[in-house]
Amino acid sequence: MREIEVKAKAKDLEVLKKNLEARGCVFGEEITQEGKIFLYKNIGYQDVKIGVPVLRIRKQIKAGAVKNIFTLKVPLTNMLDKREHETEIVDAEQMEKALEAMGYYMPLEIKKTRVKGKINGDEVCLDQVDNLGTFVEMERLAQDNDPEQVQAELYKFLETVGVSRVDQVTKGYDILLYEAGFANPKPGAGT
Repeated sequence: MREIEVKAKAKDLEVLKKNLEARGCVFGEEITQEGKIFLYKNIGYQDVKIGVPVLRIRKQIKAGAVKNIFTLKVPLTNMLDKREHETEIVDAEQMEKALEAMGYYMPLEIKKTRVKGKINGDEVCLDQVDNLGTFVEMERLAQDNDPEQVQAELYKFLETVGVSRVDQVTKGYDILLYEAGFANPKPGAGT
């Protein structure tokens, strides 16, 4: 499946949530997500670009229930347009060991609280990301739609609920954390 999204810094998540609800967005319960990101041994975050796969094991906690999810994402035309494959896994620790045995390493972790909503078939996420701040994401799962057109439509909607173009972010949380100095260097890079 293709995941096409837009993202922006959010000044006030509560105000944004109320604006979205007024437009018909229905939100669920708060979720805690702890994601471990994996790259292949010869790749550092400076090498992540179009076509480079990024793997993730995410522990998701919702209403006390824990779910472990394995995801492969490959950026297609930009860093927020990705081919995505995802499946629930039973044993995250064993999956992590399997990835390490295949030559992958974990350069960083992403921790956040998230509230998901749905509007017009699209997903809206209000996120508090450790070490980065508050964000809004809007995404659409698509087959082969024009990603730039979809991103323009999604952002146009966000503008109607008070999200400014000035606050737009064009990178994933993993890249933002890397740029902020929270990633480990690739193995053999002087550590």
